[in-house]
Amino acid sequence: MITTEANEKMRYVDNVKKRMTVMLKKEDENKWLSGSPQISQFAFPYEAPLIAFPTT
Repeated sequence: MITTEANEKMRYVDNVKKRMTVMLKKEDENKWLSGSPQISQFAFPYEAPLIAFPTT
């Protein structure tokens, strides 16, 4: 699992280390699987309408 800096929503969820999982956009999947790109091309806070729910 690869993590990056958390976006605003995920900072609330992981409020200690402030990180989130790297999520690929559909159009980036083949680039990632080819092994040629650098991780820095993908390791950025994912901005999308994410929903977070507290658990017990």
